[in-house]
Amino acid sequence: MHGSAPQTGPRCSFLPESGDLGPCGESRGTSYSRGTVADEAVFDLLDVARRLHNSQLASTVDLLRLVEDEAVEERWGL
Repeated sequence: MHGSAPQTGPRCSFLPESGDLGPCGESRGTSYSRGTVADEAVFDLLDVARRLHNSQLASTVDLLRLVEDEAVEERWGL
């Protein structure tokens, strides 16, 4: 890291055994409500990671559809 960013709020803590996020926010299943986080850039990084994941997933689904279409064509001689 290029130096330490000023702390703007309490540090996040996550206790896996309890599912508690501490002072960061509230978690319910796969949803998370934003609370006070020391560095809001964390959410920007998570948004970028989500877009990358969704893009890769869409590409994989497209590829699988092509393979499935080819299999159908071969089976039925289309």
